[in-house]
Amino acid sequence: LEWQDKILSAKELGFDFIEISIDESDEKLQRLDWSDSEIYQLRHLCEQHSLPLHSMCLSAHRRFPFGSQDPAIREQAAIIME
Repeated sequence: LEWQDKILSAKELGFDFIEISIDESDEKLQRLDWSDSEIYQLRHLCEQHSLPLHSMCLSAHRRFPFGSQDPAIREQAAIIME
């Protein structure tokens, strides 16, 4: 679903807010690289439909754990956290 569809569905189902997910999938990791325009577009949609985005689920560290023995993975974990 597109963000507007997600927001409208959440509102219709009676939710008070939405949460954005940044999991270990490449698709969701790309959200960390959104431009200001993309971020403001989502913010505007939330404001337009009176459904705030109150939280983020950051579970990308399942794929890039800080405790990895691989230094490259630990470095990526730090980049994600930033």
